[in-house]
Amino acid sequence: MSLTYSNLSKRPHVFQRMTGLNVSEFQEIVNRVHPLWGTSVELLKKSAGRWSVLKTFEDKVMSLLIYYRTYITHEFIGHLFGLHNSNVCRLFKKLEPLMGNRLAIKKDRTLTPEVILKLLADVTEQPIQRPVKSHKRKKTYSGKKKRYTRKVEMIMQDNGKIMSVSHSHGGRKHDFRIRKEGTPLPLNTEKYVDS
Repeated sequence: MSLTYSNLSKRPHVFQRMTGLNVSEFQEIVNRVHPLWGTSVELLKKSAGRWSVLKTFEDKVMSLLIYYRTYITHEFIGHLFGLHNSNVCRLFKKLEPLMGNRLAIKKDRTLTPEVILKLLADVTEQPIQRPVKSHKRKKTYSGKKKRYTRKVEMIMQDNGKIMSVSHSHGGRKHDFRIRKEGTPLPLNTEKYVDS
């Protein structure tokens, strides 16, 4: 049995858990994107060809939203909807730009004092395999951890939102040096760091 919008929309709770949207929000997305689908994709076909397994436009959009929600493979999505994974790939390649044109999320990257009150900066170390070359071993050996590591600095707000992540550094480099070489923190904010 393959998934269809008509079957799944009768169970709104399950529909929302699978797509991340309720039925009315989903219908609003379909209404905004469907005119683009008719003009840009359907009219550009050279011949009618076979009928798609996904009969309605709602089924096509629902398959993409489930993919975004779960991030499973195209083969898995194809199995759920009764498609071959190459057909899923072709469908998403046509549908994603249309949805991106109509459903762009506005990103606000301005950092005002009202937005950022407290910042937490800390460096994390991840163990790595022992490098083959001796000069790389010297740069990545952490005396504190007694092993080869890579370090990354993360800056977060007090609510847990990650503001920035630095480039990867060798385990030998001190945390304070990584902080000094990184981007400056915004002024007029409370900053919390370890010793």
